[in-house]
Amino acid sequence: MQPGIDFDYFSQQFSKAPKNFDGKIHISSMVRPRTPRRSALLTLKVLNALYNRYPNQVVIHIFGYRPGNIEHFNMSHLIRPEFKTHGLLHREEVAEILARSDIFMDLSVWQAFGRTGLEAMAAHCVPVMPKLGGAGEYCTHEKDCLLVQTTKYPGEEDVIPSVVASMGKLLDDPGYLGKLQDRALEKSRKFTLKTQTETVVKVFQDYLDSGN
Repeated sequence: MQPGIDFDYFSQQFSKAPKNFDGKIHISSMVRPRTPRRSALLTLKVLNALYNRYPNQVVIHIFGYRPGNIEHFNMSHLIRPEFKTHGLLHREEVAEILARSDIFMDLSVWQAFGRTGLEAMAAHCVPVMPKLGGAGEYCTHEKDCLLVQTTKYPGEEDVIPSVVASMGKLLDDPGYLGKLQDRALEKSRKFTLKTQTETVVKVFQDYLDSGN
C-alpha cells in the first residue's frame, strides 16, 4: 500500500521559510550515533568534505542526536564550529529545518522507506538517500532526488568521494538544484494522507470484490 505524509503541514512550513535567504545552500542531515545503520560517522565525514570543498557556499545543519551521544561515540572532532547543531528535535522543529534546507542528506546503510526524505520533498528540498532500500519507491535518481551508494564493499573504493561528487552536481549548478527541488515538491503531492487513505480503501474493496 502506498504510504502518505501530511503534505499540507510540510508545504506550509516551506511557505513560511523561504529558501536562499542568505544566498547560500543549506544542507541538513540527521545524525544518530546510537543506531549503526544510520551511518553517523560517514554522514559527518561527508559533511566535512562538503564544507572543505564549498566553505563559502554551504551552511550545514545536523540534528537527531541526544545530548552526550556525539561525545560518547568520539565524534566531537567532526563537529565543526561552523555547523549549525540542533540536537534532538520535535516534529515541528524538523519541519522547520527541512523548510529552510535546500538539500536533505540521509546516508543510512539502508532505509525501509525513508519518510523524512519524502517529507523533505514536500518542503521543496532535494533528498539524498541510500540506493539500498525503499527511497526509490517515491523518488527518481537525478530527477527529483539523488540515490547514492552508502556502503563500501570489499574491493570497492571508499564511498565518500562518490557521494561528494554526486552532491557537487547540485552545489555547482544552482539551476539544476532548483529543477530537482521543483520536481521533488511536485512528486510529493502524490503521497498525501488522502492518497494513502484511497489506496487502503481500494485494497479492501478489491479484496471484498474478489469474494474472499
